[in-house]
Amino acid sequence: MTGIEIAQLMDELHRIHRQIVDINYRERKLKRSVALGQEQVNVARKELESKRDAKQIALLDANEKEREAARVAQELERRREQLNLAKSDREFEALKIQIQLEERKNDSLADLTLEALAAVDAIDEEIKSAELKIREAEGVLNKAKDSHDQNAPKLAADLEHTRQRLREAESKLPRGLSGIYSRCVSDFGGEDALAPLSSGGYCGSCNCQIPIETVMDVCSGSAICCSACGRLLYMPEGYRLQ
Repeated sequence: MTGIEIAQLMDELHRIHRQIVDINYRERKLKRSVALGQEQVNVARKELESKRDAKQIALLDANEKEREAARVAQELERRREQLNLAKSDREFEALKIQIQLEERKNDSLADLTLEALAAVDAIDEEIKSAELKIREAEGVLNKAKDSHDQNAPKLAADLEHTRQRLREAESKLPRGLSGIYSRCVSDFGGEDALAPLSSGGYCGSCNCQIPIETVMDVCSGSAICCSACGRLLYMPEGYRLQ
C-alpha cells in the first residue's frame, strides 16, 4: 500500500469517525429534547399541584374567618338586644362599651375575610396560569417526541451504515498500522485518535511542530504518533509542506 493510498485511507477513517460523532450527537440531542420537555411538564405539574394546595389552605383560612365573623356578628346582635333590655344606666353604659368593642372586632374580621377571599381569587388566577404552562409544556414535549419518532429510526440506520463503512475501511489497514490505530482509538476515541498534519508540519491535534524527518515518514505511510499528544499522524488530502 503506497503512502498516498494510506493517507487517503486515514483521511477516510477520520472522516467516518467524525460522521459517527455527529450522528451520535444528533441522536443525543433528540433524546435530550424529549427529556427536557418532560422535565418542563413535570415542573409545571408540580407548580399546579402546589397552587391547588395553597388554594385549599387559603379556602380553609377564609372559611374560618367567615365563621368567626358570623359568630362575632351574632354576639353583636345579642349585645344590642341586651342593650334594649338594660335595667340601669350602669348596665346600659357597660353594654355600649361591649358593643363598641364587638363592632370594631366585627369590622376587623370583615376586612380580614375580604382579604382571605381576595387571596383565594389571586390563587385561582395563578392556577389558570399554571394550567396554561402545563399545556404549553405538553405542546413542546409532544413536538420533541414527534421529532424523535420521525428522526431516530433514520439516525439509527445512518449510524449502522456508517459503522459498517468504518469496519470496511479499518479492514484495509496494513497490519503494522492497524495495531497502532486500534490502540489510539481505544485511548482517545475515534474522532480524537487521528491527527492530520497541518500546514508547516504541525500536529493537527495539539499544534506541536513535527520534525521534518517525521513529516516525511508520515507522508510515506509510516505509522507514527505525535510525540506530544500521542495521536496517530496522517497526511490529509491536498497536504503541502511549506
